[in-house]
Amino acid sequence: MIPKKIIDNSDIKLSTFPNDLLKEIPATQFDIATAFFSIQAYALIKDSVQGVKRFRLLLGKAPEIRSETTLGDVLLKMLRDEIEGYELSEEKDTLIKEFIIYLNKDNVEVRLYDKEFLHGKAYIFDELVVVGSSNFTPSGLTHNTELNSVSLESEARYVRTTWFEKFWDEAADFKAGLISLLEASRFGTKEYTPYEVYIKSLYELQRENIRSDEKEKGAEDVLLLKSFIYWKIKLMQIRFVIFTKAETMSF
Repeated sequence: MIPKKIIDNSDIKLSTFPNDLLKEIPATQFDIATAFFSIQAYALIKDSVQGVKRFRLLLGKAPEIRSETTLGDVLLKMLRDEIEGYELSEEKDTLIKEFIIYLNKDNVEVRLYDKEFLHGKAYIFDELVVVGSSNFTPSGLTHNTELNSVSLESEARYVRTTWFEKFWDEAADFKAGLISLLEASRFGTKEYTPYEVYIKSLYELQRENIRSDEKEKGAEDVLLLKSFIYWKIKLMQIRFVIFTKAETMSF
């Protein structure tokens, strides 16, 4: 397959390009370098990457992150928010469970480079490479404001050995943290106590109110709001305990 020199998500989308390419070279090694990652981006190529000989995902640092919070914490929060926004459906449940299975494969690796801003985005196969502006997110793979250049085998080998490997060697493992996040989500396989299920149910009942209020309020107001919500839930817990004890005593 000899693609066009440029992929800008107009006539050819980066969301479909890997799928078409992996039909021709299914056993290739596939490396991705990106600042941001979305599970929905994985969903767009999940069927095609099952047979690759090695899959490596390198996550980099975004320049707007300037706080004591680590990049790993920020990315995990973004992914947690993404999962919490999913509707409870068989499709999403299957997606998360299949992603967990995929991540647990020995030939699948995820690392985090947080030493400095890693601006480059690259999709590296054995026989060609795509370098450009597209993050490994649904918008990066589909929106036509992106610009990506395609080069063939010699350039792919150079980008992988000279550029990607340098950052990969300095990056830290992120796979275990990602799996733990997925397992702990409402679509994961982690078992919870009845008390934890109860607290989660309270949050689900209040979730939309929490999010809408957070959007409308400033940082200090959000802090006060969360404090109020905490005590509101705490009061509901106390009422629940009292009700349970009363029911028990009535027998």
